Amino acid sequence: MNGKTEYMCCPGCQAVCGSIISLGLTDYYQFRENLPETPPRDMETELQHLDFYDHEKVQKKYVTLDEDNLQYIALMVNGIVCAACTWLIESRLSKLEGISKITVNQSTSRATLSWDPEFISLSSILKAINQLGYEAYPYDKKIREQHLIDEKKRSLQRLAVAGLGMMQVMMFSLGFYMDPNQEMAESTTLLLRWVSLLVSTPVVFYAGSPFYLSAFKSVRNFTVNMDVPVTLAISSAWVASTWSTVTGHGEIYFDSVSMFVFFLLTGRYLQMISIHRSGRVLEERLKSKPETAIRLIDSEQERILLDDVLPGELILVKPGQQIPCDGIIETGETTIDESILTGESLPLLRNSGEKVAAGSINTGNVITVLVTNSAENSTLTGIINLLQKAQQTKPKVQLLADKIASYFVVTVLLLAFSTGMFWYWNDSSQLFNAVLAVLVVTCPCALSLATPVAITSGLGKLTEQALLLNRTAALLNLSELTDVIFDKTGTLTTNRFSVSLIDNFSEKSDDEILQIIAMLESHSDHPIASAFSVIENNIDIKVTDVSILPASGIEAKINKELWKFGNASMLGELKCPIELPTILPGQLILFLIKSNQCQALLVLETEIRDTAKETIEHLIAKDLNIHLLSGDQELNVKQIANTLGLDNYLAEQSPEQKLSYIQKLQKSGRKAAMVGDGINDSPAMAASLVSVAMAKSTDITKVSADIIMLSDDLNLINDSIDTSKAVIRVIKQNVMWALSYNLLGLPLAMSGILTPWLAALGMSISSLVVVLNALRLSRKS
Repeated sequence: MNGKTEYMCCPGCQAVCGSIISLGLTDYYQFRENLPETPPRDMETELQHLDFYDHEKVQKKYVTLDEDNLQYIALMVNGIVCAACTWLIESRLSKLEGISKITVNQSTSRATLSWDPEFISLSSILKAINQLGYEAYPYDKKIREQHLIDEKKRSLQRLAVAGLGMMQVMMFSLGFYMDPNQEMAESTTLLLRWVSLLVSTPVVFYAGSPFYLSAFKSVRNFTVNMDVPVTLAISSAWVASTWSTVTGHGEIYFDSVSMFVFFLLTGRYLQMISIHRSGRVLEERLKSKPETAIRLIDSEQERILLDDVLPGELILVKPGQQIPCDGIIETGETTIDESILTGESLPLLRNSGEKVAAGSINTGNVITVLVTNSAENSTLTGIINLLQKAQQTKPKVQLLADKIASYFVVTVLLLAFSTGMFWYWNDSSQLFNAVLAVLVVTCPCALSLATPVAITSGLGKLTEQALLLNRTAALLNLSELTDVIFDKTGTLTTNRFSVSLIDNFSEKSDDEILQIIAMLESHSDHPIASAFSVIENNIDIKVTDVSILPASGIEAKINKELWKFGNASMLGELKCPIELPTILPGQLILFLIKSNQCQALLVLETEIRDTAKETIEHLIAKDLNIHLLSGDQELNVKQIANTLGLDNYLAEQSPEQKLSYIQKLQKSGRKAAMVGDGINDSPAMAASLVSVAMAKSTDITKVSADIIMLSDDLNLINDSIDTSKAVIRVIKQNVMWALSYNLLGLPLAMSGILTPWLAALGMSISSLVVVLNALRLSRKS
């Protein structure tokens, strides 16, 4: 095959071929060097290709074991357009013997499932999904990215055809609207009709094809989604208009049909972009996880793939690198930054024989680590798995809307049938126009736009407020909150230190002392260095022979004199010239030493964000309950809570404990938002109704977040809640307007008073009102 997959007969075969090549099984194609002519599409033949996924080597790449020791896999599912699709897949597959659990996430187009291979094979599961009309395959980054690119390209092409066609047909229709007395020459009338038919045909059959395919899948599986009435409206109006054009009598609706398709495609395109962005978040954000490690064999260094590292092997970890696997330090001592795992604000000293966890950062010296867990069983991977499973339990807000739409569609069809029967027995000449008017006037165009356009305007408003949404549902969920939970380190605090006290015992000025410390700390990546990073150096000093002293501080020669800066362990037998001050939780005492003489004493403290107290006061004013959960020590957490006036706080919380706290809170009927910045916050954030990540959060935290703050102003949380409530108001207004229009126009259409062209005009005006009402959101200050 020469590594090429672009000539596959279908996307499913392309996905299988990509997996074969990536696994080095190209011998599978040793007799397929000459490409045959593409045969007619045979669904049964295509499904047979899925048997490849039962291959043991393939399953080793994609399949793991869940907590019940069943096989577990994450799938990509193409073709999902609404919550009814997720319901269909879940309900049908859950009935298959051997499938223990299946969850489909509409926002990411992912499905996760657990099954017993003794009862059902993976290929049988994939075939069952494909037979429902969806394309499913194990997640593969390259195949998925190519699919997203192709899908976006096709959507833009359809949108361009619909937009151009709509503008041209409306221009032709202007002649009819400006000739109410029908004084136009018959030849001109026929010309405009036929040209409108010609231009609208690609709009209907090409640009509108996704609606028909979706409706077909829905009806074929005995369900009804929003695309069913859309398809009926488009096809009925186009067929009636075509008939009128051919016969030369009756109304035409080519302009309304083209406009309808364009409006719906615009909404679908915006929805698709949101889904693509959500689906790529996990892949893009986890790039910080190392892909390789340095293995030591007889003192020789060898860089290998992380997946190839086995328990019992030695790996080398250099300063600044992330520890790739759980293990025990074999040689060396260093400081480890575990803040992204535990929330501990300061690096911790780790000596030979002590455990280190994957995901933590080596901030001190070179160490060798004896691996105890492979990468797939590491602490970091466990947290990521918690995150992914918590994401799958997100509430499916759209499911209720689709259920309502199903009843709405069934009702519309019954009313159209009843109308047809009435006119069949009373005046058959009015039958077609009356039925068509009912279908057009009840078409959920405005109803289907009511929520998307309001959400789109709300998203624009949040972007102006420096907020980025990963998941659109959060925009609506913000208005329902009863509780807000904050992390401490990096969220309510700045993750920086500031100098609160200087006791200077030297002959130098305080400014000179600070500049000397700043020069020393410029060679360190310890969080303490942030307290001195903004100090300007205007004295002539030369720093040499820098050495980091783990868990103590830093030393170097300045103009050939030895200076040290660090904690009390740097003093040794030296005595401080003054009595040490009493410090509060969250504060540190550090010493500057020159030639075994203490030159100065400094007290550093963690900075609380300027907007933290104001934000909490505003949230409390909104009748929200505020909680503080932190992995930091009890005294530090208590001091921050007291400063901010918080009664609900817990310290030394692990990721599992934070997740459990959120779950218990929500099981009691509360609706919680979680605001955090570290990996230890990710599972809890994923399980919360709404999750907010700080601007400088870790990459994995941003994966689990519904909302990412683009600045560190905590007042943005208040702004987002206000915007959410405004969006909800507009959605309610839009839905009320759309339903009122349908309820008002329906009896007029059934009675024959409302003609199809007036119904189409009303449908367009109704949609325009909904759009303009939603645009008011972006104009609000």
